[in-house]
Amino acid sequence: LPNELLCYIFTLGEEAQDGDDDDDDADDDTDSDNVQRRLPGRISPQDLPLVRDLILPHVPRWRVFELMVNDFQIMYGILSTLSSIPSAPQLQALRLYHYDDDEDYDHFSPSHLKQPFAPFSGRAPGLMQAALWGVHVDWDTCTFLQGLEELELAYHAKDVRPRYDIFTRILRGSPDLHILTLCASGPAGNPEDWPTEVIELPSVKHLVLAFVEPSYVSALMKRLVFPNLSSLALDFDPADYSSFLEQLARPAP
Repeated sequence: LPNELLCYIFTLGEEAQDGDDDDDDADDDTDSDNVQRRLPGRISPQDLPLVRDLILPHVPRWRVFELMVNDFQIMYGILSTLSSIPSAPQLQALRLYHYDDDEDYDHFSPSHLKQPFAPFSGRAPGLMQAALWGVHVDWDTCTFLQGLEELELAYHAKDVRPRYDIFTRILRGSPDLHILTLCASGPAGNPEDWPTEVIELPSVKHLVLAFVEPSYVSALMKRLVFPNLSSLALDFDPADYSSFLEQLARPAP
């Protein structure tokens, strides 16, 4: 992937608001045209001031915010800026992707960019979809991680994952969650230290588990119950998962 944002990092609402007229639609079209004229074809950290100037005035209208980078400095800069925004009242989908070849999942790198932020001051009351690939946030204060219908956590170093109590708070606070994906991610800490309380998630229909250690995923699935699951996708590195598969095959208690 080139060292750039792979898509324009904001999407204005596609559906007209109640009471919006044709002039508003025309203004949106003009805004989009201006953005395309001013943004360079490749966006580097040096372009962040221009990007911020272009997108921040439109935060109250965002429905989807999607950012893809392979330079975490860009992600860090955008997250830092978004943390100063008081809220994203219309945001429905937040997708942040950092593509990196580093396979060290014990410690986040680069360490000087480890500080977490709470985009939109943690407030996006209408959020329904969240995807965080290699991007951590201030899990404690991101209250928008509730009421979700789709949640994807992927490629998080162990030292920047959400605490177990925060992770379960997200799940409990999303009673309509129907897609859950955990790929080289999940709750932080030693599974032996997690509470043993079983949490039932009847709304989840589709579950994806990928690139997690056998003992880790086994402990997690002993604590999470999905009584109405219709699809389960597993994608693991070469290792002995036989005990875990036997665990899945046993009837639920």
